Amino acid sequence: MSIDDIRPDPVRNAHVGALGRVGRGGTPKIPGAQAVGRADRIEISERARELARSRDAEEAAGEELAPERAEVVRQRIRDGFYDSPDVMERVARALLESGDL
Repeated sequence: MSIDDIRPDPVRNAHVGALGRVGRGGTPKIPGAQAVGRADRIEISERARELARSRDAEEAAGEELAPERAEVVRQRIRDGFYDSPDVMERVARALLESGDL
């Protein structure tokens, strides 16, 4: 069962006819309405930029490889350790799971 409101709504009905007419750019033509610019803007404060830079620096510092570990990796590359199918598959799987690709 549905109940229909048959009373006129003076607030809603005041511009019903005008809303059907649309001007250039898809804006409704309503008497007295002002056009609004379509350009969006965002402003990022200098403080927010500083926080982003410091966060990026912290993340990069946490990803640095210790010199000793880097030498082990270099030696493994020279020895062909990473050329085996098993190691290539593990490295590829780790890259996919990390989401860095």
